[in-house]
Amino acid sequence: MVGSLAPRVPLIKRMCYVVAMGNQTYMKRQKEIARQQKQRDKFARRLQRKAEKTKGGPPLETENPNLPNSLGPQSEK
Repeated sequence: MVGSLAPRVPLIKRMCYVVAMGNQTYMKRQKEIARQQKQRDKFARRLQRKAEKTKGGPPLETENPNLPNSLGPQSEK
């Protein structure tokens, strides 16, 4: 009996090593997925800011009530 258990010991050690490596691979994959998702989110925020920037623009001169009359639009004389 003892002789038949000896070949199993290295197999068990190999199995433990494979399981440990599988966990590391899984963790790396999860980290990579999280990194890719973060990049997609960042790109979406950039596009959103760019769309808001082009949508707004500076206000027209006639729309700014804070300007004094001398700096407002020129009236015809």
